[in-house]
Amino acid sequence: MDKGQKAELNRKGNVLFNSGEIEKARRVFLTTGYSDGISRVGDYYMSKNMIMEAFQMYWTAPNRRKLEPLLEQLANILKGMVKDSETGKQ
Repeated sequence: MDKGQKAELNRKGNVLFNSGEIEKARRVFLTTGYSDGISRVGDYYMSKNMIMEAFQMYWTAPNRRKLEPLLEQLANILKGMVKDSETGKQ
């Protein structure tokens, strides 16, 4: 796909996103590799508390600034699970 086609699709994705058609916009952004759009979809998922979906979007974007806090949260959750398993808590 050439730059013009990519730009046209990205504009279409922005219109879809702004009109609330997030999943359609996500597909467009993933197709074109538009990292800003992918990150905005991640932000939308975060606002809906869809953490794993947001993580996937930030990873794909790649948006390390937004990904790193999620990695820290995940690490803390895993540490807690390991600690609980060592002490016998369920």
